[in-house]
Amino acid sequence: MLGAARELFAERGYEATTVEAIARRARVSSATVYAQAGGKRGLLKSLILAWSVNDTVRDAPGRWAQVHTAAEKLTQLVEGTLRVYRDYGDLIEIGRRAAASSPVAAEFTVETRTRFRDLLATFVAQVRETGEIADALTDDEAVDVLYFYLRFEQVSLLTRDFGWSQSRAADWLCSRVASGLLART
Repeated sequence: MLGAARELFAERGYEATTVEAIARRARVSSATVYAQAGGKRGLLKSLILAWSVNDTVRDAPGRWAQVHTAAEKLTQLVEGTLRVYRDYGDLIEIGRRAAASSPVAAEFTVETRTRFRDLLATFVAQVRETGEIADALTDDEAVDVLYFYLRFEQVSLLTRDFGWSQSRAADWLCSRVASGLLART
């Protein structure tokens, strides 16, 4: 059912996709879609959770804690972010498009944005411990810098619209974020 919903939401959009169409594609009854997945809303929430609470995201703070410099932590953050966007970009697009017309989807989008900013705050706290964040930045401002550069729209612009490789995008993002976030030595 999740695969069918993912395909149909991408093809038709969230609003135009019916539970009946999902059921047909998944070869189950509409009643099954409601009972097991919570209908369209439940499927959308499950798809959004798939990208916003995946292994890469969940395990990130532990990986950051294993390295010691801000540059190493930043490289891991950027590479993990790019990996999530590569693997789940279609789901992020589905959620973004659905949010424009669906209050339910908009609510999920706000939740994922909050979850992402909370993860970035965890990153900032770890980097703050290295003493390498610019003194003039508050933690909230540091999160803003990270969010500005690492949100899906920005990364998508580099990789999809500009056609940059993941490696080129990662190098550029690390450089830009470092210049905005870290103390100059």
